[in-house]
Amino acid sequence: MARKHRNKTPACANCGTDLRKEFEFCPHCGQENHDLRVPFKTFLYEFVENITHFDTKLWNTLKVLFTKPGQLTKDFVEGKRARYVHPARFYVFTSVIFFALLLV
Repeated sequence: MARKHRNKTPACANCGTDLRKEFEFCPHCGQENHDLRVPFKTFLYEFVENITHFDTKLWNTLKVLFTKPGQLTKDFVEGKRARYVHPARFYVFTSVIFFALLLV
């Protein structure tokens, strides 16, 4: 999995050691080298992307939900969760769609 671009800090926030830009971790204490301050625009974009980005999981969930509804629950309880949308995320997504359609 590729790492997202993160802003680097010039000194370790934990121990104060000077760090070079290419350091991912502090060589002295091992703390990860990235600035935790994130612009609100980036935060909002990632929040919306995480709520709406499903790949093929949405289609797999909808297909099983409408053809074999009990199978979806059975698979989730048995631990076969990777192919489906997480239930809380699916609930939020369908609620947003429902209220958007209700307002139209």
